[in-house]
Amino acid sequence: MIQTKNPAEKRRFPFRPETCNLIHFTVLGEDGLIAIQGMGKTLNISLGGVLLEIHRPVPEGKRVQVSMGIEDDVLDLDAVVAHVRPSGNNTLYAGLSFLPMTGPKAKLLSLFIERFESE
Repeated sequence: MIQTKNPAEKRRFPFRPETCNLIHFTVLGEDGLIAIQGMGKTLNISLGGVLLEIHRPVPEGKRVQVSMGIEDDVLDLDAVVAHVRPSGNNTLYAGLSFLPMTGPKAKLLSLFIERFESE
């Protein structure tokens, strides 16, 4: 399994498994209403965030809701768009930072990441 090669990212979250799961994302406007919706391919994920390959731009700093399927469960998480950059193949890379979570959401995300560690 390939891991992120950026040393700074490895220090913060040592394991970032590469995945290919699709997730749904919703960017919220200033009024809290839906501004943009789309699907993204999950390239890597950690407890701190996720890197997506997307087809339409999303503004940095905006709040995002993401929904990802984990076996028979759907995990809904809140995040902020940390960065967006071109990927070179008519898509964009969007880095999303998860907002703090506790309880079942944090546990389910940890299980999701562990599943990819064991593959």
